[in-house]
Amino acid sequence: MKRWAILAAAQSAPSAGDLQAYRIVVVTDRETKALLAKAALGQHFIAEAPTVLVFFADILRSRLALDKCSPPQPDVGEVAR
Repeated sequence: MKRWAILAAAQSAPSAGDLQAYRIVVVTDRETKALLAKAALGQHFIAEAPTVLVFFADILRSRLALDKCSPPQPDVGEVAR
């Protein structure tokens, strides 16, 4: 099915630091697509599409990766000494 080929391609595409810090939601529900169209400032083609892929940032994944590669930061008390 084309949908799964598109999802597989998105998941294997390179990203910064190879984090792939995003999520993909597949939307086929008519009411949800209508709400997405309204939220997208009336882009009605969203509601008319058979399937909508919604990509959004996974801030937690980015934060965890940043914490792993960043040196520990001193506490405020340690800086004041």
